[in-house]
Amino acid sequence: MQIIRIIVITAITFSACMAQNYLDILRYSSRNTLSNARALGMGNSVLTTGNDLSGLSYNPATLGLVKDTQFGLGLNFNSVNTKTTFFGNTFSEDKTKNNFSQLGFVAPIPTVRGSMVFGFSYERVADFTKSISFDGFNTSNTSMIKTLAYANDDLAYKLGLSFPVKENDVYKYDDTKINGNLNQNGKIDEKGYLDKVSAAFAVEMQKNLFVGITMNLYYGEYTQDRFYVESDTKDVYDENLLLDDSDERTKDFQRFEMTDRITQDVSGYGFTLGILYKMNNGLRFAGSIKSPDFFEIEERYGVIGKSIFKDDIFETTWLYSSNTYNVRTPFEFSFGTSYTRSGFSLSGNVTIINYKQMKFTDGFSSADEKEKNTVIDNSFRTVANLNFGAEYKMPNLPVSLRMGFIVNKSPYKNDASKYDKKYITAGIGYELSPQLTLDAAYLYGWWDDLGDNYGSNVSRTFQEVEKSNFSLNLGLRL
Repeated sequence: MQIIRIIVITAITFSACMAQNYLDILRYSSRNTLSNARALGMGNSVLTTGNDLSGLSYNPATLGLVKDTQFGLGLNFNSVNTKTTFFGNTFSEDKTKNNFSQLGFVAPIPTVRGSMVFGFSYERVADFTKSISFDGFNTSNTSMIKTLAYANDDLAYKLGLSFPVKENDVYKYDDTKINGNLNQNGKIDEKGYLDKVSAAFAVEMQKNLFVGITMNLYYGEYTQDRFYVESDTKDVYDENLLLDDSDERTKDFQRFEMTDRITQDVSGYGFTLGILYKMNNGLRFAGSIKSPDFFEIEERYGVIGKSIFKDDIFETTWLYSSNTYNVRTPFEFSFGTSYTRSGFSLSGNVTIINYKQMKFTDGFSSADEKEKNTVIDNSFRTVANLNFGAEYKMPNLPVSLRMGFIVNKSPYKNDASKYDKKYITAGIGYELSPQLTLDAAYLYGWWDDLGDNYGSNVSRTFQEVEKSNFSLNLGLRL
């Protein structure tokens, strides 16, 4: 596993200015699982069978199979549990979020031959809710204080934790007497969402051959709040040591606190093309191309710090900075097939994504943009994500049973399989009447993750993530 796999959380703290990195693109490029209940129950393997609102997201060509006007309303209930191990100590955090997940309609247009269908929907496509906490003693000679000081960060200087080094009265760099052996603890809370408004059109080009297109407009927001602490719990830096020889207040260091916040407002657009061929023997074949999504990100960053000594306390006011920049996500190429007979359907999809195609496209100097994109090119890989599903319509009963399995591969080079996101799903559909349908689905997912508070593998959190989602949809046919 290469160093770039590390989530360098502190990359944006130096000098209280932002250094956007690959995580800002990956957040909006990653394959998500939120969907309507019927699709989710089948592991989102609906590239050939999504003849409802799910067609707007996965393959608009399947809308060509719709014969009646459909309306849909969906709810999602999400839960994320993260168990974090830090220097031998384990902590657990749970986060839940409930929201509307989908609202829209699909309507056929009368034709003399074949079919023509259009649709419109609102959908929540991503939920960024997550939280981790950690606490442990770091015996190494590294620290956040040292990292900030060596970056000539004003925060460390303002808190009496670093001092300027001069040569012939000319400033050279900042240094610190803090040399590790500190207790480190903190908490990171993430929240936010990405919503999509879509309009789709599908047509039967010739008998059993359907094509479609979906236009997508995105909007959303993301917030990360972090509280981070380093404490001299073993009195390594006692009252005989001044962190700054010119300031008597900096003796007997006890504690450093840092609170920072990142907020992002996101907007973007993209489109999906799809094709479907339906054979008379129950076989179907389909493909779709999801174009890159183009996002504009308005980002704001704020940081505040506090240092506690035996007799004095240093504090800063909030330091703010902001930036607006553009990113481009990768193409996604999906291929799927299904077979239906006697009320039983089996389906499978594979989606090819080359994460090297993620790019920063505007908002930076040409040299900075090139450096960021070179990191992406050297750090990511092409993956093949898998979706499998099954549906059984019970004879003589208005009930459909569903199950599915999803594998979203880690986009990082040389990652072990434990970093792949695996999900199992189950669902049920019930026809309340010939016009009204209620669908429910449950998803359970698990994978490993990691993060660095600073540097590379010197203050690392190891995370075991479990995600569950309950989805409920009400459908009306006219």
